[in-house]
Amino acid sequence: MINLLYAGNAQIFDGLLISLYSLAQNTKQPFTAYVLTMDLSEIDPAYIPISDNQIQVLQNVIAKFNSQNKIVKVDTTKLYHQVFDDGKNTDIPRCTPYTLLRLLAPKLNLPSKIIYLDVDTIINHDISELFDIDVTNFEVGAVRDILFVNFVGFFNYFNAGVLLLNLDKIRQTKSFDRAIDIYKAQRLSFADQDALNKVIKHRRMLPYKFNWFRHKCKYNTDIVVHHLCNARQKGNTRRRIKPWQTELFLQSFPVYTSLVNDCLRIKKDANL
Repeated sequence: MINLLYAGNAQIFDGLLISLYSLAQNTKQPFTAYVLTMDLSEIDPAYIPISDNQIQVLQNVIAKFNSQNKIVKVDTTKLYHQVFDDGKNTDIPRCTPYTLLRLLAPKLNLPSKIIYLDVDTIINHDISELFDIDVTNFEVGAVRDILFVNFVGFFNYFNAGVLLLNLDKIRQTKSFDRAIDIYKAQRLSFADQDALNKVIKHRRMLPYKFNWFRHKCKYNTDIVVHHLCNARQKGNTRRRIKPWQTELFLQSFPVYTSLVNDCLRIKKDANL
C-alpha cells in the first residue's frame, strides 16, 4: 500500500481532484490518501474544511482505477490551535495556515512512510517509483530548490512541496517539533519550508523528476511529479497559474488537456 498526504480546505477540491485523478490513472498499486483539513472560518470565511461530500466524490473517482484505493479525511482543527496559535508567521501572503499542517504529521496516527504532496501537483508516472526509494536512514527524501542553491550552507536547500517522509525517524529526531518552534519564534520568508531546511539533518536528495517545478525548463516526459508552484502563463511569464485555472492552464500546458477535461466532467456530474 502506498501512503500519501495532502492538506487544505474546501477550496483545494479542484487541485486535489486533478492531482488524485492523475495519480490513480498512473499508479498500479493501491494507495491511501490522507487529507488533513481544519475549520479556521473565524480567521477567514473561506477557511472551511473539505466537506464529506467532496471526499466521497474523490473516493468514487480513485476507486474506479483500483477498488482498494481510499481517501481518509483527518480533522486537525484542535491540534492546529494547540500548536500554532501563538506563531509569528500567520500573515505571510504566499502561504495559508493549511501549509503548516504537514508539520503536524508526526503527531498524527499516520503510516511511517508517506509521501506529502502539495495540491498543485500532477502525477505523470507510477508514484511507486518515488515511494519505493529507501529512506530508512533519512528523515526526508526531497528535491533541491533553485532558490538558494548558490548560497553558502544552502546547497541542499529543498522544496517542501513534495516530501518522502520517514515519520518514525522524524519522531525520533523531533526535527518537526524544532521546525515548529523556529516557525513560531522567527519571521521566515518561506514559512515552514525555511524552518524544515534549518532542522532536517538526515535528508536524501532526489532527482528533479520527483518534484519538477522549474518553469523556465521545458516539460519532458520523464517527470514523475510535476509541481506547478512556479508555472507561468504562456506569453506572460510574470503571471503564475494553477491547474484549476483550466483555460489559462491549458494554454500553457496543452499536454494535460485530457486530464483537465476529465476532471471538469467529474465536477459537473457531481454538481460541484
